[in-house]
Formats: sequence, C-alpha cells, structure tokens
Amino acid sequence: MKRPIKRINPPTLPYSDDMGYSQISIVETGSLAYVSSQTVFCHQANPKPTELDKQTKLALENIQAALDALNATTDDIVIFRCFIVNLTPERFDIIWPVIKEFFGSAKPSISGFGVAALVLEDTQVEFECVVRVPD
Repeated sequence: MKRPIKRINPPTLPYSDDMGYSQISIVETGSLAYVSSQTVFCHQANPKPTELDKQTKLALENIQAALDALNATTDDIVIFRCFIVNLTPERFDIIWPVIKEFFGSAKPSISGFGVAALVLEDTQVEFECVVRVPD
C-alpha cells in the first residue's frame, strides 16, 4: 500500500506551491533511502557536457536511475538538495525549468545552495535526495 507524503505550505511561510516545491513534507513511518549526490558523472556521458542545462539533465537522469532502483517515483522524494557552482539568478533560471520538468506534479521540499566548487572538476551542479521507499 502506497502511503502519500503529506505536503504543507502554511500561510505563515512564503507561498511555494507555484514554484513547484513544498515548505514541509511529512512522511509516515517507513523506510527512507538517502541517495548520494549525483552529478553529470555517469558511465554514458563521455565527454561530459559543459553547458549547465545539459549537466542538470544528466544529473537528474542519475537521480531517476536511483529512483528506478528503489521502485520509486518523484512523488516519493521527501527532500531534494541542489548544489550549484557560482549560483546567480541567471544560472538559477537555467536549471529551475529543467528541475520543474523532472518533478512534474511532485512537489518535494527543496533546498538550494550556491557553492564555490564541487569535487569533480568542471562539474557545475550536484543533486541529492531522501526518498520514501515504497512498500
């Protein structure tokens, strides 16, 4: 039996529903999977693209592969964390539509962080998430 994740956007916090995420996600007792950070690095991307939008898509493909391994969907993501090198409003405007398309109607809690660099040279974006494992 699939238990939905309860999503809340209280009126006392900034309204985030239109942006495509939830301020609070409540998970019923069950198993959680902590998915390690995913980047453009994968066995299929050689050479790795330099464009931010293409790196974003490849990193999200790796997140999707992790979801598939868990028999989960984006609806099962509790929290999604984004790490973006040299984050600016312009760079955010490049990645956000790609992320929103990936999530579709799912609205997990999301955190975004601007960072100076990531571990892999020339990598511009990295994502990690916590997933409620379906029964």
